[in-house]
Amino acid sequence: MLFNLSPRALDNCTNYANIDFYDDINTTRVFRHHENLTLVEMLKQMEFNDFIIFTASKNLESILKCIVQPLVRFLLIVDEDLPSFKHLTAILNRTWIDNGAFKIFISSQDGIYTFDPFYRNNNDGSYGKLNWFPVPIERKLKQLNGYPLRVELFSSTYTLARTKQPKNSDDFDGPDIDVARLTAAVLNATILLVKNDGSKFGFRTPNGSFTGALKTIQKRTSDIAFVTFFIKDYETRSIEFSASVYSDDLCLIVKKAEKIPQFILPLVTFEENLWITLLIFCFIGTIFWCILRFINNRIYSTFILKRIKFNLPTHTKRLSTALQYIQIFVDTIILFLNAPLRRFPRVQSERLFAGSICLLSLNIVSMFQSNLATCYVKPLYYRNVQTLEEFAETKKNILVKYPAMMTDIFPEDSSDLFRTLYKRMVLVPNASLTAIEVTNKMNMAGVARKTTLKIQKEEAEVHLIPECPRNYHLSYVYTKHWILAEYIDSIILDLKQAGIINKWIEDVNFRIKLEKSKNTEFTVHHRVLRIDDFALAFMILASGCFFAFVLFLIENCLMKDSFKNFKYLP
Repeated sequence: MLFNLSPRALDNCTNYANIDFYDDINTTRVFRHHENLTLVEMLKQMEFNDFIIFTASKNLESILKCIVQPLVRFLLIVDEDLPSFKHLTAILNRTWIDNGAFKIFISSQDGIYTFDPFYRNNNDGSYGKLNWFPVPIERKLKQLNGYPLRVELFSSTYTLARTKQPKNSDDFDGPDIDVARLTAAVLNATILLVKNDGSKFGFRTPNGSFTGALKTIQKRTSDIAFVTFFIKDYETRSIEFSASVYSDDLCLIVKKAEKIPQFILPLVTFEENLWITLLIFCFIGTIFWCILRFINNRIYSTFILKRIKFNLPTHTKRLSTALQYIQIFVDTIILFLNAPLRRFPRVQSERLFAGSICLLSLNIVSMFQSNLATCYVKPLYYRNVQTLEEFAETKKNILVKYPAMMTDIFPEDSSDLFRTLYKRMVLVPNASLTAIEVTNKMNMAGVARKTTLKIQKEEAEVHLIPECPRNYHLSYVYTKHWILAEYIDSIILDLKQAGIINKWIEDVNFRIKLEKSKNTEFTVHHRVLRIDDFALAFMILASGCFFAFVLFLIENCLMKDSFKNFKYLP
């Protein structure tokens, strides 16, 4: 692409006029007095890799301010003498600092010059040199001679600050800073820490400006942020993402379900279906035993039954059929409770059936007692929320800190469930509470990364809903068209392919897990049972006494009526 700029073409990179540009497809076009267009926007929109610009020496500084494509090569042909060597070096150095562009070649009557920003001056330790026919650009980028990379670092998931106010990269620890150090070692660069304004990742404010790392990268005051960002739209075109480092889920966390009170533990030791099964089998066993008794009464006479004296009294009184069936029901319940029978059956078939019930009750009671003892040592909790639908039924709100997070987790244009949960989200900017504190203190749901929650010490205090609504790839962020982007991505991909990044992440997880285990008390404390633990037993005793008293009153009334008709013999 060829540009022909007249001396009146540029006005502080705002407007351009009398600009001719040529290519091998279209004919020459002349633009005159385009007051609403800027040269910067024109260069951004054109998809070319090389530009040749014809200009005058006095417009050189103005043109260099408009060069905003760091990856594009520019050849500026000047028909006059160039500025002084020192002044030209300062102009190109400022272009490098402001826009990150250095593939600039200036051709004049005495030769072609270009700027090497990675050359280290041994006299004062500064960087930058104006060369004539320099070494190839590819060789420059592989050897930066200790050039300082402006790196943004702050505490995040896998970037841990050793001090409250870190001053250099040595004050950080974690996989992210390890990647930064290795990258600097490969490129022979040094890490220059850029201080964060406190907003960490940053977000877009209502007036359109940005905060945090997004602000520094957009304004080119930092080159790269070696903290992982979600790969998504941040409403700016001034940043680019590196190769994906790893992926993570964005999940909801809620307050953990409450502990089941001790006095109702005997009822929750078995599940509801097991209690119902035992109750049904109790009635089935009673019916089967009644059938055996009915058949035995038809087969055996009373005289024969009285001769069977195994653990039975000699004199027995034959009860009515209804009373026998009631007694069978009572005996069945007694056997299910693993208690001894008051009266043993006289027929072998009934004895065998009673013995089978005893074996069944022995297993059931032993499991009940062991589970009950375990429940007193290890408390039971009510069921936690497992799906997003179950969470929607709780009617709880979701607190978020950043406006972008509202659409990150529940887009409005998705399912009905997501739209319902989106309406529950409450934005609290600059909230000082963490997601775990939100769930515990405010009884609201919070949003957290699955990986972040696992490495926090308060993980046991909250419950992470297993159904996570979104999954994101995470990567580092650097300035757009950064000349080192290709080399940074190559290093990251090599580290991922070798499994080194995953190994560093697992090292952090293991170290945090080890710290948690050290803080755990392994001493077993014997729990002293209180009266609250036996509340259910006392409630059953009280109800039994009440029904016994009611039955006593009924029997007393019936006995008085029967004694009224009783006549004594003379």
